[in-house]
Amino acid sequence: MDADPGGRSAGRPGRCRLSLKVRTRVAAALLVSLACSAGEPSIGGAWSVVDVPARSDPPTPARRDLRRRVNGRSILVASFVGRARYYEPDCVAFEQSRTATPSRDAFREIDYVCGDRSPASVAVVSTRGVRFDPDGIRPHPGVLMNASPGPGRGLVPREFVPLADLRVLADREELNPRAATAMVHQVNGVVTWTLFTAIALLVLVVLIYRRRYGLGRH
Repeated sequence: MDADPGGRSAGRPGRCRLSLKVRTRVAAALLVSLACSAGEPSIGGAWSVVDVPARSDPPTPARRDLRRRVNGRSILVASFVGRARYYEPDCVAFEQSRTATPSRDAFREIDYVCGDRSPASVAVVSTRGVRFDPDGIRPHPGVLMNASPGPGRGLVPREFVPLADLRVLADREELNPRAATAMVHQVNGVVTWTLFTAIALLVLVVLIYRRRYGLGRH
């Protein structure tokens, strides 16, 4: 009455092969995940600075991009950035270059960005050299810094800009269009799955009703 031991032993290699396939796929997925995370080293929170190599088609110089993860998508916030520092709860101060080639004017603009908004230009220095301190930004010795004292006001000489002032300026900026697009994609996905679930439930209810109705007639 016992089952054939040969049959039991014959089934084990198949399960082993299946287990190996599953393990291989899981390992491959982990390696891909690690490679992706290594490509975008986080500087804090959802923010990362990525080194982008030069390209010939189309011609694009090497640069550093500031990126942020929004709803699982990595979106571009700024290109040609220099030094950057993350500030709680969800902000970044960084050097911004408006020229694609190294020059004396490169990285003289200081920007501050929070959350899903576009970066705010908060200061300009006479030459590259600003400190991103825990309480705000300061120019290095010998560097002159002009910064905005508030929203809608022009730049004036300042030796220190506290984080509170930077946050006020950043909060006045508009929503980053790329972040808005990522949000729309998420909403569309939620709506699509909601409709799919509703239709599936409706079909299930109809099938159950028809089955019960058919059994009742017989």
